[in-house]
Amino acid sequence: MPLEDYLSHRNLVAEAMKRSRYFFAYRPGENLGRAQQDDPLSSRYFEAIGGGAILLGSRPGAKEYDECFPWPDATIEIPFEAHDLREIIADLDAQPERIATARMNNIVQTLRTLDWVYRWARILDRAGLPVTEAMRHRMAALERLADMAEERETAALECLG
Repeated sequence: MPLEDYLSHRNLVAEAMKRSRYFFAYRPGENLGRAQQDDPLSSRYFEAIGGGAILLGSRPGAKEYDECFPWPDATIEIPFEAHDLREIIADLDAQPERIATARMNNIVQTLRTLDWVYRWARILDRAGLPVTEAMRHRMAALERLADMAEERETAALECLG
């Protein structure tokens, strides 16, 4: 069923991310054997990580990937040609602390570094302009959400340990 517009597609992806434990994303062209050393950073990485899913697949070659996702297990490498996906998922599910930590890092780091407000702040900074009051409020709200997520996940990790 084709989607009518990009907003419908974005909503569909967001709804899937909220309910997904894992999400696959591979470097562009990997399925055709055409992945490049400096391939672009796809929005799929941001969507999956920001939605709280554990990202499985391949790290893109773009230097921006390491700038945006410098924490461990931001992407858990799974070869594109892997045939034993059930075993891979079962192995990951058998590591609840690793998965909980990866999920927490994805959510918290998204809230603290990847929201558009931080990109606008960098643009304004380079232009020699201050951030707006509304931007400061958004950054503070995102920090509160990140703190709440950390507290919740830390409690959950303590229950696992």
